[in-house]
Amino acid sequence: MKRVVFFLLGLVVLVLVAAVAIPFVIDPNQFRPMLETRLTQALGREVKLGNLKLSILAGKVEADDLSIAEDPAFGKTPFLKAHSLATQVELMPLIFSRQLNVGGIVVDQPEITVVQSVKGTWNVSTLGAAATPASKTTEPEPASSSKLALVVHELKITNGKMTLIEEGQGAALPRVFDQVAIDITDFSTTTQFPFKMSADMSGGGVITLDGKVGPISQTDAALTPAQLHFKLADGDLAASHFFDASTGIRGLVGADGDLNWTGTAFDAKGMVHADKLVLAKGGMPSQRPVELDFNIAHDIVKHTGQVTRGTVHLGKAVANLSGSYSLKEAITSVALKLDGARMPMDELVSFLPALDVTLPSGSSIKGGTMTVDMTSTGYLNNLTTKGSVNIDGTSLQNFDLSNKMSIVESLTGLKGGANTDFQKIAVMLNQNNGGTTLSDIEVIAPEIGQLTGGGTISAQKDLALKMRVALHAGGLSTAALGAGGIPFSVGGTVSNPQIRPDVGAVAKEAAKDIGKEAGKEAVGILGGFLSGKKKPADK
Repeated sequence: MKRVVFFLLGLVVLVLVAAVAIPFVIDPNQFRPMLETRLTQALGREVKLGNLKLSILAGKVEADDLSIAEDPAFGKTPFLKAHSLATQVELMPLIFSRQLNVGGIVVDQPEITVVQSVKGTWNVSTLGAAATPASKTTEPEPASSSKLALVVHELKITNGKMTLIEEGQGAALPRVFDQVAIDITDFSTTTQFPFKMSADMSGGGVITLDGKVGPISQTDAALTPAQLHFKLADGDLAASHFFDASTGIRGLVGADGDLNWTGTAFDAKGMVHADKLVLAKGGMPSQRPVELDFNIAHDIVKHTGQVTRGTVHLGKAVANLSGSYSLKEAITSVALKLDGARMPMDELVSFLPALDVTLPSGSSIKGGTMTVDMTSTGYLNNLTTKGSVNIDGTSLQNFDLSNKMSIVESLTGLKGGANTDFQKIAVMLNQNNGGTTLSDIEVIAPEIGQLTGGGTISAQKDLALKMRVALHAGGLSTAALGAGGIPFSVGGTVSNPQIRPDVGAVAKEAAKDIGKEAGKEAVGILGGFLSGKKKPADK
């Protein structure tokens, strides 16, 4: 037994001595020219390594530095520069045959620049191609019996930084990703292999990709297909400059879905979840989350895409979104259609601030439904939105329209309440940065009557509307003012509308329809209204 113990102790000592002594006996730098040559041949780009160090206990050879040349068509700055490269090696062939068999590779702290030209070609397209002229000048292997077997079963990138530049998209503003980690296992050029990637987006957010890549395209590495599951967490639309600041779009987003990449295009489907979303300049964050269930088809070369399916969820309110977009210029342009039927107003109210929609001061909306059918075209910082809005069965709380329209009380004696109920509100709108044009307005308020007309709301929210009201109450005054209703104007602002009757139009129409005496009566009533006095009752 003692002999066995002494033998095992001796073996341990021998191994430790070998581990200490071998690095002094074997200089790994003798393999550097071969390793550079093999990597250059494999990538089709000149590869340079720094000083090599051998770690027997860890079973790896490390290089102080690594650089991979850029495609000459994209400049002279290296495509990749890394702080270190570590290669897993087989110890027995190295110790007894001085043969370096390389397996897995770990690249630490690389800086990678990925560029797409205006023509749509990528600087990664030539990776793996035949050796470039630069690679042919690589230092030749020394004449020795030493050999290098380069089989990369696993490739890891840790603590990386990647800069993505798409010269054909907008102003070619670079997108920067930090803490890039890539893990490739069971690598093969002829079959699919597992791929994982995670990265921090500049300005906030973490993106992850997980799936299959391959087989590697023999003509263009960028055309290598991939099927990936993607996730985005805590993406900040404003800080990451995903949209130009002039659009006013901001908020926190997350996404989860699947991506099918072909190299020239990709299809994606999934769900986007947005918190504190703002979609208009001057808008305020939405008070509740918004979700978009989508399918898109994107042309990578043309930087354009189609929203083939989009379902917007705001609580129980659901709308459909479809259309196209273009990323060719600095500001994204779109041609989108949005339609939704009988969406609960109580769900939509929380989203109105995100669209910079203002209600009269102190008021709120309760109940009812909204149906919309609208199109938005143009650049996101100057959209033109056209279409119809129909609201049924809602109430404007803490807003007495009858009181605002004192003429109703003057003519009918009806008294309004603290709230105003609406059976129907319908309007056609045309909105852009200059303001909103409203036409075909039809409002039915049971306690008042039917209001019709049109006008404008300026970008500063000043009102300029020409309206008519056909009172529901009967009587001499209503008849005297004609079947067309009482004309009035709405001025002031959206938050504080000012309603005034059109005295001249009333007198003209009344005199024309029922004679001068009735016209005088109508003018007298309106004159009393304007002066804040009602016409005294007959004695």
